[in-house]
Amino acid sequence: MDQSFNNTAPTVAARVAGQRVQAHPVHITDIEMPFASMVGFMVKWAIAAIPALLILGFLFMVMGAVLGGLFQSMIGH
Repeated sequence: MDQSFNNTAPTVAARVAGQRVQAHPVHITDIEMPFASMVGFMVKWAIAAIPALLILGFLFMVMGAVLGGLFQSMIGH
């Protein structure tokens, strides 16, 4: 196990079931994942981004229409 990480991060104290518990920082150095699983995850991620982009596009369209109407009324044309 590699112990070369910076150990100067402050620890956080919490109370769990009435006892004081010290939280220690965790540093993840590696994740082992088969290539096919990673490709499947990235495909699912890309497919999930499509509805998010549609929703964001609709919100920007509404905001643009509202701000465009507001600025148009301020100019007075």
